Amino acid sequence: MNYIKQFTVIFAILMAFFILPNLVLAHNGSRDELRGHFRSSDCMYLLHDPTRLAKSAHKMEELIKLINRYNSNSDCAAGLSEEKIDLEVYTFTGQEVNQRILLKLG
Repeated sequence: MNYIKQFTVIFAILMAFFILPNLVLAHNGSRDELRGHFRSSDCMYLLHDPTRLAKSAHKMEELIKLINRYNSNSDCAAGLSEEKIDLEVYTFTGQEVNQRILLKLG
């Protein structure tokens, strides 16, 4: 009986160190041609490190078109809107950025 308890404890420890950390990874690292991806839990699009192609969009509507064209997740892309895009540190140049900042502050 003691061996069964020892085996259970050893098995639990191995699970904690080797298997569980792999289950909580944010994502597998794959990104689309814009260097972004959809978060599967809520279909939020995260633009981590925009490529030159992503930076060619001068406003949010253009970026949405690019995401729909270059991302293969059609389920999430179908419901894509400005509120579902996290630009992280990237900002558009020009007037649209100023308007978005004012909307968030106001």
